[in-house]
Parts: sequence; structure tokens; C-alpha cells
Amino acid sequence: MSELLLGCGFALLILGIALGLNVLLNQVWRTLERYTEAQVALPTRRYLELAEDIIIWLLRVNLWSVALATAAAQVPPLRPARARVLQVLAELVNQAWGVLTYDFSVGKDTSVSILSLLALVLLALVVFVSSRFLSDLVRDRFLNRLGLERGTQEAAATVLRYLLTVLGLTVLLPSLGINLSSLALLAGTVGIGIGLGLQSISANFISGLTLLFERPIQAGDLIEVDGRLGTVERISVRATTIRTPDNVSVIVPNSRFTESQVVNWSHRNPTCRIHIPVGVAYGSDTRQVEAVLLKVAQGHDQVLKHPVPQAWLRSFGDSALNFELLVWIYNPQDQFRMISDLNYAIDQAFAEAGIQIPFPQRDLNIRSLKLSEEGNLSANSLETAGGLESEPLS
Repeated sequence: MSELLLGCGFALLILGIALGLNVLLNQVWRTLERYTEAQVALPTRRYLELAEDIIIWLLRVNLWSVALATAAAQVPPLRPARARVLQVLAELVNQAWGVLTYDFSVGKDTSVSILSLLALVLLALVVFVSSRFLSDLVRDRFLNRLGLERGTQEAAATVLRYLLTVLGLTVLLPSLGINLSSLALLAGTVGIGIGLGLQSISANFISGLTLLFERPIQAGDLIEVDGRLGTVERISVRATTIRTPDNVSVIVPNSRFTESQVVNWSHRNPTCRIHIPVGVAYGSDTRQVEAVLLKVAQGHDQVLKHPVPQAWLRSFGDSALNFELLVWIYNPQDQFRMISDLNYAIDQAFAEAGIQIPFPQRDLNIRSLKLSEEGNLSANSLETAGGLESEPLS
């Protein structure tokens, strides 16, 4: 009886220690999660969080397996059951190990097993995550401090990530016993696949490399492609992410940037000119209108002094004298807010100066009507002339 009580006491102690270690693992996991959210960029963070979850889960399984097996060994009535369970588990592990280590021939000089393939997948994932993490680290800690443009930083980080991935796989494959020369057949098969069904993917890949090296667009540029206006967030191998003014992410295949016309508002010289059409009533002093428009433009602190703002009388419309205010700004992304600010200022300045902004006018002219002998309206004598004309003022 004393041996049983003593064994139960040791078993409870072991389970208590396991419970404490489990709590410690939870604290470590939360600390790693907070550090990852604060220090690691979003694309890399997802892989790291997945790796952390897998590692913590494996540690918990091993912890409780060892704890339960050790605790069962301390209680005499549970020892036979523990031995049988361990024997069954050992047989299952041996059979699974035999299946995993069975070699399959691939080519003439290469043989692989399921275990080596699993190791290849796991290590390749480690290579991908590590290359992304290192490239992001170099970009954030070194390239950013050099004062380089955002697009240059992204391009350099992307090229570095590809180089690290290729280098890692080149070192990884021979270490697992895979002969690189035996992959020539696979490369040929992939080439045929590219020629037949993967043309769009290969075109996007080549276009992505072209964008990275020629840099017609860069991260942070304001562009317009296929009628979509937005800021370039990221250029990857297959597609480019654009964020619209409505904060919507649009994924555009890279081939669209090489096959279609792209408007880049930020290319080289980021300054741009915005056009603000304004209509005033006939009879207004055109020189006064010009002076008021220029005064409004010069009074805005984000309108560039050089080139100087201009106010042009564009045309004589049906209902208004059509002016256009032309101003230069430094940041193209501010153009919509600037247009709104200047429109508010123009409306206030016109009200103070007594300048009227007209609305479309419509005139209807009706000539005399003649009655036929029967007292009805004669269709031949009914003549009306009317005009419905309008001129948009914006």
C-alpha cells in the first residue's frame, strides 16, 4: 500500500511539473507571437507564425507523452498497461519508419524515399522563409538607413530573396542525395509545360523580372493601368499589388504592365499639373476672373511657385465663359484633395468678388397656331421651334 501511495505521489508530482512546463510553453508562445507581430513584416510573419504553431504543438505532444509514460511507470498497477502501449507504439513506429525510408529510383543515379521528400519539403520551406526574412531584414535595417527610394529598396530586397532561395536550394538538394544533373529531364518536362500551358505564368514571371530591373514602376508610385488608379504596394514575381484610393487591393498580372499602356504619375519627376475647369457668367470681367483664380492658386501653400500657376480662357460656351486654372503640385497622390481645396476657395473668392457661376439655360420659342376649317389643329400649320441646349460647367 505504501508503495502504491508513494508511486501515486510521484506520478502527481510529474504531472504537476508537466503542467507547469506547459504553462511556460504558453508564455513563450505568446512572447514569440507579440515579437513577430511587432518586428516582422506581414508576408514573412505568416510563415513564422505557422512554424511557431507547429513547433509548440510538437513540444506539447512530446511533453505530455513523456510525462504520462513516466507517471504510469511510478504506479505499479499501470506498469503492465504502459509496457503494452509502448510495445505497440514501437511496432507502429518501426513499420512507419520502414515505409518512410523505402528508396524509390528516380533516374539512373538517384534514389529518394518518402522521408527524404518530406525533409526536402520542410527544408525548402525553411529556405523560403529564411530568404524572405533575411531580405526583409536587409531592407529594413540597412537599405532604409542608406536613404534609398522605396522602389529601389523593394527591388534590391526581391532580387536578394531570389538569390538566397536559389543558393539555398542548390546547397540543399545535393545534401539530400539528389543529383542535380538528374533533374535535366524534369527541367525539360517543365519547359514543355511552359510552352504548352504555362505561357501566362512564364510571361508574368519574365515581366516581373523586367519590372524589377528596368524599374518603370516602383513601390510607392501612383499609376493608372486598365482604368485603375492606385499606389503600387508590392511587385512580386507573378503579380503587382496596387492599392486604390478606396483602400482596395488590386492584384494585376505583371504582363499587363509590359503589354498595355501604363500611366505613371510618379515616374522620375513626381511633380504634376492639375486642371480645374471653371465657368463664369457672360458679362463678367475676364481679367478680374483671371486675377481671382491666380490669387486663389497662389494662396494655397501646396501649389508650387515654379512653374507659375496659369488661368486660361478656354472657350465661349452656350451658357458660360469657360476658364481653366492650371497649377503644379509636388505629390500626385494629393491631386484629388488639392482639386477639392481649390474648388472651395474659388467658390468663396467668386462670391466675395461678385462673380457669378452660371447654370445651364434653356429657351423655348412657340410661334402662332392656326385652326383648320373643321376647328381642329392643322398639322401643317403647327410650327414650333424650341432649343434645349446646355453646356457642362465642370
